[in-house]
Amino acid sequence: MSALERNAPCPCGSGKKYKKCCKGTEKDSAPAAAPPLPGLPADDLRAMQEAAAVLQSRQLKPLKDSAEQMARLFAQGAPLGTWRYPLEPLLKVMRAERHEPTRRDLWGKIARSLVTPAFARELEAAMLTLARAPSTPEPERRALWLSMLTLQLARRGGDFAPESVPFLESLFLVQSRELLEHREQEQLLTTLGTEAGHAVLSGAEWAYLHAHLADAARKLLRSKWWGTQAKATVRLHEELKQRVDDAFVERLAQRLERRAADPKLTPEARDWYRRLHLEALLAPLELIALAYLRDAPRMADSPEEQAQIAALKAASTWAEATLEPYRLQQEKAGDAASAALLARAQAYLRAHGPVQGA
Repeated sequence: MSALERNAPCPCGSGKKYKKCCKGTEKDSAPAAAPPLPGLPADDLRAMQEAAAVLQSRQLKPLKDSAEQMARLFAQGAPLGTWRYPLEPLLKVMRAERHEPTRRDLWGKIARSLVTPAFARELEAAMLTLARAPSTPEPERRALWLSMLTLQLARRGGDFAPESVPFLESLFLVQSRELLEHREQEQLLTTLGTEAGHAVLSGAEWAYLHAHLADAARKLLRSKWWGTQAKATVRLHEELKQRVDDAFVERLAQRLERRAADPKLTPEARDWYRRLHLEALLAPLELIALAYLRDAPRMADSPEEQAQIAALKAASTWAEATLEPYRLQQEKAGDAASAALLARAQAYLRAHGPVQGA
């Protein structure tokens, strides 16, 4: 392709489409000057000038080739394979913006929240070291210099615009693809509800969910059309969004993280909890719904709590008073968060009436 397409990203680094930015303007007819790079060695300066010539040519294929090369360099085991955005901020922004239709749309929303100037500088330094290494193949070297030039252009005017830097997006796409590939929810949850299954929800969390969701879940699970647990999960999603707040999710995620590092557990169990912790960060409502619907084993901190959970399991009907012994036991044990969660379940039952037992 000899000319830049109208809908291609504008080479000026604005992040806009070419047709809505520099096409037909003075910038379009005048070659884009490389940003000043004082003190560069002669070889580096020559390489940067070659990269600037690629941008000035307004050819799309070299830019695509560069993005593909950078994605390969960011793959696990590749020279830049250890570079990843911090996991917690990445998951936070992915959850906040997960209504976006594609990951590319998502990148445009979250780039400035995710990419700090310090991170970009450190990554640029690693890329420069790799570009100067004699063992680096020439196609990778060209991609590195072109990527570093786009980063320089994104800094023009003092307003760092990471969303316009293709290699930063390549890293995001590589990392988000890795996260999604590690989401083995159905495989992870096949043991839920079996004697061999590891616990996911605490007893208080299970009781809270049952008080709120018992009738809706039972109706859905008995329906011929919505008879499978997977479809029931979809229908319960909206209900869960109303009942499960950030504190509930955070507590669950922290507990799974602790279990993943528990030396008393087997390596297999720790790995199971590690992957469940990732699931709790990426798709907490789906995990919570499946754990509840599959009647997964519940975590209990003491024989007294186990006895309270067993009593609830045996009760044919739950009313406000049914949960009171469990709430008092948790209060006596010093677990204020669980006691508060059970009190909220009691308030719901008081307002809406009893539900059928578990």
